[in-house]
Amino acid sequence: MNQLEWKWGLIIGGIAVGWLVASWAMGLHAGGLSLIQFAMGFALILNLIGFLVAMSVLFRREPELGFVERFRSGAMIAVIAALVIAGGQAMYLLALNPGWPDHMAELFRSYSAETGSAPSDADQMADLARSAFGLRSSVIQAGMAMLIEGVFVAAFTSGLFYWRHQR
Repeated sequence: MNQLEWKWGLIIGGIAVGWLVASWAMGLHAGGLSLIQFAMGFALILNLIGFLVAMSVLFRREPELGFVERFRSGAMIAVIAALVIAGGQAMYLLALNPGWPDHMAELFRSYSAETGSAPSDADQMADLARSAFGLRSSVIQAGMAMLIEGVFVAAFTSGLFYWRHQR
């Protein structure tokens, strides 16, 4: 791994953790499901911008790289960013918001009840939400989302730049 990969992986992961903490501090996580969805959507956009900037910097600094080398560098950036956000997500759930799984369970229970589900179905939705938003699941989801987004951007931009240079 080179310095550029470490730098951009840490920057993208750090921004993601920063947004997680900022959105929590602004109260977006205490609101309803729509605010939580907004916070998550905005996080995806921030990650996308970060990966696009990182790949652009990589292409300018090392224009001689082929598709495979560029993709590998982008994938390494994604791995580093994924590890950072996974660690940040764990710290968030352990230190800042340990009640997150229960909060999400109650939001899903309320939503199920409002949409006319039977009480047993609402309870089942709450149990599923508690599991899906628990420590292990949240850490895995955060890391995998970052990794998938980064690898996709790396493949797309590497292919696009390779195609443009071959014309």
